[in-house]
Amino acid sequence: MQSKKTNYTILAMLLISACSTPNDVISSGKPVATPTPSQSVASSSPTPSNTPTTQQKDSDIKTFTETNLNISIKEGQDFIIQLSSNATTGYKWGLSRELNQEFLKSKGFEYISPFSSTPVLGAGGFELWKFTALKKGETEIKLKYFREWEKDTPPVNEVTFKVKIL
Repeated sequence: MQSKKTNYTILAMLLISACSTPNDVISSGKPVATPTPSQSVASSSPTPSNTPTTQQKDSDIKTFTETNLNISIKEGQDFIIQLSSNATTGYKWGLSRELNQEFLKSKGFEYISPFSSTPVLGAGGFELWKFTALKKGETEIKLKYFREWEKDTPPVNEVTFKVKIL
C-alpha cells in the first residue's frame, strides 16, 4: 500500500509542476529556469581595478512580453523579449525583417522549457530574445512564429515591438 501512496505523491507533484506557465515566471522579470550564459551581461573584457565599471546587473535587465509591445529603454542597456513558444511542435520565433543595426544589436536567443533542460513532448515553454540598445532613437522589432519548412504557409502569429531608446 505504501508504494501506491508514493506513486500518488509523485503524480501529484508532476501535475502541480505541469500547471506552471511562462506567465508565472514573468512576474519577477526573470524566468525560473537555470540561468544561462545568454542571460548574463557581465563584460568579459578585463578592466583595471582603478577604473569604475558600468556593468549591468541581471536584475537591471528589463523583460518585455507580447502584452507590452512598447519598449522604452536607455541607450547602452540590454533588454529581453520573452515570447511563449513550443519547440516540440516545430514552431519557433524568427525576425520578420532585419534589425536596424544602427539602433539595436541582437545578442541571441534561446528556448527555455519550464520543466527541464530538455523540452518535454507537447509542453510549451518560451523563447528569450536578448538585445542591446545602441543609440537614441526609435525602431521596431518584428517577429513571426512559424515553421521553417512551411515556406508557403503564413506565420501563425506576428508581433511588432516599438522600441524607443532614450
